Amino acid sequence: MKHLLCVAALFHAFVPFAQAEQVVFSEVMYHPSAGGYEYVEVQNLTATPFDIAQWELTGGADFTFPEFNDGTPLNTFLKAFERVVICSTDPTTFRAAYGVPPSVRVFGPWTGSLSNGGERINLKDKNGVPLCTLSYDDRAPWPLEADGAGHSLTLSDTSFAIDDYRVWTSGAPTPGFSPILVAEESFPNPEVNLSTGIPYIEYADSWNFHDQNTNLGTAWKDTAYNYIDAGWTLVGAAGNNGGLYGFESSALPAPGIQTPLLDSATAANHITYYFRKEFNYDGNTTGATVTIDLINDDSAYFYLNGSPIGGQRLGPNPDWKATSTGTVNNAVEELAAVTHNGTALVTGTNVLCAEVHQVNDSSSDCVFGARMSIAAPTNASIVINEVLPSVGGFIEFFNPSGSSIDIGGWYLTDDPGNLTKYQIPGSLVISSSGFGSIDFVNVFPAIPSNTVIYLTEDDGSTVAN
Repeated sequence: MKHLLCVAALFHAFVPFAQAEQVVFSEVMYHPSAGGYEYVEVQNLTATPFDIAQWELTGGADFTFPEFNDGTPLNTFLKAFERVVICSTDPTTFRAAYGVPPSVRVFGPWTGSLSNGGERINLKDKNGVPLCTLSYDDRAPWPLEADGAGHSLTLSDTSFAIDDYRVWTSGAPTPGFSPILVAEESFPNPEVNLSTGIPYIEYADSWNFHDQNTNLGTAWKDTAYNYIDAGWTLVGAAGNNGGLYGFESSALPAPGIQTPLLDSATAANHITYYFRKEFNYDGNTTGATVTIDLINDDSAYFYLNGSPIGGQRLGPNPDWKATSTGTVNNAVEELAAVTHNGTALVTGTNVLCAEVHQVNDSSSDCVFGARMSIAAPTNASIVINEVLPSVGGFIEFFNPSGSSIDIGGWYLTDDPGNLTKYQIPGSLVISSSGFGSIDFVNVFPAIPSNTVIYLTEDDGSTVAN
C-alpha cells in the first residue's frame, strides 16, 4: 500500500498544467471579513471583445448578465483584457466598501451565496457553453488566508487552466485590478504587455477622403496611388477636421461628426465614399495582429497596403454602386470589427484604405470613424515595473529572466510611431530578478498628464514592454 501511495504522489507531481481559458475567474472573495462582501472577478485574457449578454454565473451564487440593449450597446461587451466584478450586494454599496472607481464595471447583486467551505462555480455563455469553471476549497493546499481573514483568492498565473490550486494564491482584495505589489516585490509574470495592441489610428484622426460620387475604380486603394482623380479632400485641407466623418442627426459616440461629407440624400445615386490614411510602423511584423474598431453607418471595407483585410456588411472589391448588405439604424462603436494577421503590414510607411457604402442612394445618414491598433509579439525580458512622472521621479525596470541584462542602448518613447525617441545612455545592467531605474525627466522633460511608455530593445524595433 505504501508503494502505491508513493507512485500516486510521484505521478501527481508530474501532472502537467492544462492550457488556460480565454475568460477566467481571476479573483474570488468567498468568505469576507466583517463589513466585506462576496465577489467574483471575471477577466478577459485576450485582445478580442466578448458579447457577455445573458452569460450566467452558477454555483452557490447565481447571476445572469443583462440582455443586449441598443441604447447602451457597449454594456454587454467584455472589452479586451478587461476585468469586471460580480458581487453579492448592489454596485454602489460594493464600490464604497472596496474603493472601486467608476472605470471598473460592477454587476450585482447575485442570488444565493458562495460557500465558505468551498464549492464549484461556473461561467457559461447564453447558449450554455462552458467558459470557465473553478472548484475552490477552504483547506490546504488552497490558501487558508482567504477563509475569513479578509483576503481573497487571487489567480497568480493566467497561462494555465484555473481549476488547479497551484495557480492560486491569496492577498488583499483588489476587485477590478491586478494584485497590488509590495515594495520591491518581483513580478515575474507582469500583466502589462502589448497584447492589447498599440493604437496607430484614432477615431478623431484625419483621413484623405473623396465624397464626390465618382467611380474611382480600384487604383485608389493602392499604396502608390497619387490622387490623380479630382475631388479628394486631403489631410490639412480646409474643411477636413478629422473624424468622425459623415452626416447624422442622431447621437453618436465621441468625438461625433467633425467633418461633414456630401449628403447622399441630395446627390442622386450616391453610394460610395473613399478614405485613405498613412501611418508609420517600425515594430515587428512577424506575428503582429491588426485590429480595427469601427463607428460606421451603413458599411465599410478596409485594405492595408492594397490588400483586403476585412469589413462590416460589405465584401472586398465591391462595385462602386454595390449597396450595404445590412442597415444600421444609429451608428455605435463596433469593437474588433476587423482583425487581420498582419501579413499585409510593412516596416515604414503603411496605407490603410476604406470604402464606405450606403444601403441605398437616399440614405439619411452616413458615418465613418476607425481606430486601428497593432499588437506585436512581446519579448519576455525587461518590463517597466513602476513609473513616477514628476521632477525627481523615475521609470523603474524589473528583470524577470534568469540572467543579467544590460539595457544601455535600449529606447524609451511615448510615441508608438517613433520607438527610438530616447536612447538609454551608457550601461544599465539589471541583474536577474533585480531592479534598475532612470530619471523620468531625463526621458520626458515636459511631464505629461497622461501617457503610455514603451521600452524597445537596442534594435529599435523589438518592443519589450
